[in-house]
Amino acid sequence: MRTKYFPKSKSPEETLMKKIILPLLLLCTSALFAQTYYLNVWSNGEVISIPLQKIQKLAFSNIPNSIENKELTTVITSFKLLQNYPNPFNPNTTIEYQIPKEGKAEIKIFNLNGQLIKIFENNHPSAGIYTVTWDGKSNSNQLVASGLYIYQVTFANSVIAKRMMFIK
Repeated sequence: MRTKYFPKSKSPEETLMKKIILPLLLLCTSALFAQTYYLNVWSNGEVISIPLQKIQKLAFSNIPNSIENKELTTVITSFKLLQNYPNPFNPNTTIEYQIPKEGKAEIKIFNLNGQLIKIFENNHPSAGIYTVTWDGKSNSNQLVASGLYIYQVTFANSVIAKRMMFIK
């Protein structure tokens, strides 16, 4: 003879605990043990703590005189394109690139259909780090639609491209 096992019916308290109280408890526990990381910066004789999630870009200025400017420019040995910031963006984004010598840099922005939206041309007198700010407008000064765009920087027969997101 076979014995049939029927599941025990759950009380309303058990159902409430499984559906509401346990997920709420897990959510509170994760909030209690969440970690925030900080970057400590020495400024004017005091240490300032900045939460890492609020940092979009690090820029160094007022470098001590012990490092000559000549030494700094020799660090940039190749053409490099950095990710735009902020990304996604509205209304502006900054495109940053590094060039190892003087020359012309051409920045083009394309939509996903491959259509040219905006073009920037810059002649740079020396090696260094340069930026271009795009306001989300085309060459004809029309605001573009929200979506994914490709930005491409050409320097000395080298081309590097990256993606960015514009949100209205």
